[in-house]
Amino acid sequence: MKSKKVEESTSRTKVTNISNHGIWLCVKGTECFLPCSKDIKEK
Repeated sequence: MKSKKVEESTSRTKVTNISNHGIWLCVKGTECFLPCSKDIKEK
């Protein structure tokens, strides 16, 4: 088994930005926003 070169990406998902409002992800070339809020309650 050969390992990948350091330059090659092993993940197709990258975090592009983190803010107080949420997280921006780049998934397979498409940017997605995941909002976050302190007001959200778990069920």
